Amino acid sequence: MEKFLCRGDIRVFTVAPGAAIKRKLKTACTLLVILINGFSVGQLQASANKQQDYLTEEDVYGDIPMVTSGSRFEQKQAEAPVSITVIDSEMIAASGATEIHELLRFAPGFFAYSVYGNQFGVVARSPGVNFPGQLEVMVNGRSVYLTLFSTVEWSSLGIDVADIDYIEVARGPSAAVYGSNAFLGAINIVTKKAAIRPATTLRAAGGNIHRRDYTLNHSGSANDVDYGASFVFRSNEGFSRIDEVKSTQDMVDGRESFHFSLTGNYTPSLIDEIEFDLGVGRSDLELPIEDVRGYFNREFDEHYQRVKWKRATDGIENSVQFYQNYTAIEDDNNLGLGSDLLGVDPATFTIITGQPDQFIFSGVRDGISQRFDLEIQQINRTVDNLTFVVGAGARLDRIRSHFLLGQNGSIEETKYRLFGSADWRINDQFNTNVGVMVENTRYAGTLVSPRASLNWQANPRHAFRIGAAWGNRAPSILEAEEFSGIYFADGSLANAEGNSASDIGEEKVTAYELAYIANFPEIQTVLDIRIFTEEVRDGIKDQILPFGDIDGEIITTTNIIDYDIHGFELQLVRNLANGILARLGYAYLDLDGKFIREPSDPGNVDDLGIGVPTHSANFLIQKTFANGYSVSGWIYYQTESDSVDGKLVDTFTRIDVRLAKRFSYGNTSGLVELVTHNLFGEYTDFEEDNIFKTRSFLRIQLDF
Repeated sequence: MEKFLCRGDIRVFTVAPGAAIKRKLKTACTLLVILINGFSVGQLQASANKQQDYLTEEDVYGDIPMVTSGSRFEQKQAEAPVSITVIDSEMIAASGATEIHELLRFAPGFFAYSVYGNQFGVVARSPGVNFPGQLEVMVNGRSVYLTLFSTVEWSSLGIDVADIDYIEVARGPSAAVYGSNAFLGAINIVTKKAAIRPATTLRAAGGNIHRRDYTLNHSGSANDVDYGASFVFRSNEGFSRIDEVKSTQDMVDGRESFHFSLTGNYTPSLIDEIEFDLGVGRSDLELPIEDVRGYFNREFDEHYQRVKWKRATDGIENSVQFYQNYTAIEDDNNLGLGSDLLGVDPATFTIITGQPDQFIFSGVRDGISQRFDLEIQQINRTVDNLTFVVGAGARLDRIRSHFLLGQNGSIEETKYRLFGSADWRINDQFNTNVGVMVENTRYAGTLVSPRASLNWQANPRHAFRIGAAWGNRAPSILEAEEFSGIYFADGSLANAEGNSASDIGEEKVTAYELAYIANFPEIQTVLDIRIFTEEVRDGIKDQILPFGDIDGEIITTTNIIDYDIHGFELQLVRNLANGILARLGYAYLDLDGKFIREPSDPGNVDDLGIGVPTHSANFLIQKTFANGYSVSGWIYYQTESDSVDGKLVDTFTRIDVRLAKRFSYGNTSGLVELVTHNLFGEYTDFEEDNIFKTRSFLRIQLDF
């Protein structure tokens, strides 16, 4: 649903965003303002003859800037229970970003990186890992968390960056609102609605790393249905690497993907709306992991469906949402001949193992990740000075992989949840937010995650917030049930690689924060400062333990980490005169925590303190000219941090620049962009073999 404001009446209407209904509402809203303010037709005509006194559409109709990620209902940012970064379409375009995960660098305290050339990770105020799993990531309200890997597969979302309307990032523990996955934060990616897109858009991009990106969008409306269809093809060759097997320079880190999606809104009346999304796609990744070929392929075949019904009337909005995500994962990691791996001749290999010499395989190979989710919710505004939401949901997660789950093969988990959030306006200056999520899980029992805050609007320019949150994250199916290994051709276990501790339980976080928001509308400037402390207990991490197999050890997933993190975050949004846009973000993080990776070697202690950069900052500036040209620059800075393999990633500064020109010819309009990423030098991205060099590409868009 969308909100529209009749400014002359200071009255808000909540409606479904169908194109026909919008037009009717705008006309009715204009008439309402005229009637309430006592305008006659003659007065209106006389007023229209004066350059500064006529009523414009903008005077009587406009969007109210609000956020929803804090409490599940719309609030002013200054009244929300958590600091929220809004990455809007203007910022997205100015950034020149080609991958969605890169945009999360706009959120202070969030880190985006490349595990490989096309496998990405995003973490919030925590050390980077191959498969980060402490953030809830949603696309139009649908969770895209990949259950099998306990993470988000960013390369297979199937969304062109240019088709994103905005991204909301809740920069604090949000389990009280969205459940276990939102342990340290929540991200909601909202795509552009069909009603505001051109009828047809063609987009193409090409450049370094053999990038080839193509998008075709078509939008329309019929019988109160607004719909949009998108075809997205993407291909590149990732980081340039040395093939250790062939000892040659080969591109073995690439991606090729194709996705189709259909979105729409059906608005049969002013109070009803049905949203729907569906998509299908395929992604082929080349991962530079030890293999006789120098790399191996991982293929994702996915489809999803989502439908949501909403009815808004008399201050109450009821909704029911159902979605299904399905991903089939196939890979084939050939480690080589068993005799070569053990360094023995084939006959000795047979004596040792009781098996003929053979190629040894590992990996997912036949994995399936599936999620069904049903949720009902009511937002209630019928009580003066009180807005609250209540709801319930059920989720079925199902995964399959013989190589990751051992003899179990296929496992499923059903979770149930009850949740509620409320915003009580105490008086003109104070409001308080409270929220709680109760989850019933298979592996951690019943979890309760509450949150509370008090907001003080000292005056229209200055607001303060003090808040606390207590969150829980239940282990995923894989974290609780893993038994991965290397298998012989007959299916018997050759060597165990990883398992789950039998007593694994939930992760816990306690967070406290103090925030300040300053708003200066006359100079179009907003300042947001957050000071916080977070205490994570029983964090889930891998530990090396003894095991009775060939190599005598196994990597066990268990609750091994306790750490504290204290920090300061700042973001400044400024729209300067003469078409200049400026955005600044900064985070200072002080993390204190250690864990013993190998109990048999107490001296092998991992210091988490360097697992996150102490300082990180980003600055975006764009200048738009009257002739359709615009130029922008995005600077990102990050101090040293510990990589996944324990090697230090040096401090780096990345500068991206973009030159763009909008044009029109007849009924066709378009955009030409020249973008360069990492303008100067090169840097290491997360892992020492990921050398990010200067990349340039050209992107062209045509709208019909």
